[in-house]
Amino acid sequence: MYILQGLSKKGEISMTVEGTLDVIWENYGEPLATPRYKLLFMRYQGFKNGGQPHKLIVGNKELESYLAALGLKPQRISQISEEVLKNKVASITNLMMEELYIKEYEK
Repeated sequence: MYILQGLSKKGEISMTVEGTLDVIWENYGEPLATPRYKLLFMRYQGFKNGGQPHKLIVGNKELESYLAALGLKPQRISQISEEVLKNKVASITNLMMEELYIKEYEK
């Protein structure tokens, strides 16, 4: 089952959805600019066809803070940051995202 019900970090009942979060470094060709990241979440079940809404994050610290809020551990966040720096994109597979964050990626 890809949609699960559990307790959020605040101890409240929350729905989580499993999927892949892609982190794309949009302005990698502008070395002096503050990094701008486009995040796309594709749920494994129940996704909709067509263009997918995305979340825009500006700055490395902001990206790291957001990934930490999603529940990723510091070592994993560091790996993702290194991958994005090297490849301009990183995919976080099998991510369980809380309903609170899912709404940003749906129309």
